[in-house]
Amino acid sequence: MEQGSLDLDTPVDTYRPEFAEVKVLAGFDGDTPRLRAPASRATVRHLITHTSGLAYWFWNEDIAQYEKVVGLPNVVPGRLDAFKAPMVAEPGTRFVYGINTSWLGRVVEAVTGKGLRRTAILQPPSPRSSRRPGSWNESSEEQRIRNLFERVETIEEVAVTLPQGDDRRTRLLALSRDALAEEATVRPVIAAKILGLSEKTVRAWADGGLLATTQRYPPTLP
Repeated sequence: MEQGSLDLDTPVDTYRPEFAEVKVLAGFDGDTPRLRAPASRATVRHLITHTSGLAYWFWNEDIAQYEKVVGLPNVVPGRLDAFKAPMVAEPGTRFVYGINTSWLGRVVEAVTGKGLRRTAILQPPSPRSSRRPGSWNESSEEQRIRNLFERVETIEEVAVTLPQGDDRRTRLLALSRDALAEEATVRPVIAAKILGLSEKTVRAWADGGLLATTQRYPPTLP
């Protein structure tokens, strides 16, 4: 953040220009959605706090109806069309639980220049992968995490070449998710190296709610 790579109060469309095309759903005329431009630009902070106006289809009937009548997929299948879903409120006016974290992932990709799968710091901690105090080695853990990302990205590169609904695609994507779920959150010092950022920036992003990092550090490195 101190490098100027990300500012929480900067509009989302500064990092992802396509966000400027997201409208506000004002209602329906029969089955025809009524869309209008938002009165203000949503910021990264709005995404973090779920106040951008974006909504999930399973929480908001209007979004569910919109996706149905226009044939828009939700975010589950992983299609980019899902990011065309409109807002249901003006940015900054109220809390709406929605696809904000999905947009945050795209912001992270734009800022770091790396695929989201390389930010495993977004994954929740797994008790099965916790390390014993004093057993941590920085260089070996960095290499292990890099190897994990390479395997996951290879799997997903194959998966996305298969058509939607193909069982092989589903199994491959599930395999990549399971591989990441087995891994603990990444320490800030490792995340900084992998993302090409300073450790201070990674910690600042975590403090701002953009990333979730583990604070487990051994007393001394072996």
